[in-house]
Amino acid sequence: PLPCLLYHWNGRDGLPGKDAQGRVKLLGEFPRVNGGKAEGMAVLAETATEYSLLVVFDGAKEGGPTVFKVSKTATE
Repeated sequence: PLPCLLYHWNGRDGLPGKDAQGRVKLLGEFPRVNGGKAEGMAVLAETATEYSLLVVFDGAKEGGPTVFKVSKTATE
């Protein structure tokens, strides 16, 4: 019954050390849809302030496709 968490990684080396530049930030969480676990995601749209994401769920009826909005300020 735990929520599914969504993180943003800046794509840089995050290994410990003085040259580490990698950053991982929690963007938000998705509730489980119809008992399923988040399995796939696609960016549907992007504005100056947010991403519109389509998330599908393993175990949910017909994948339980659901659209979520995520603020871009969370990735800065």
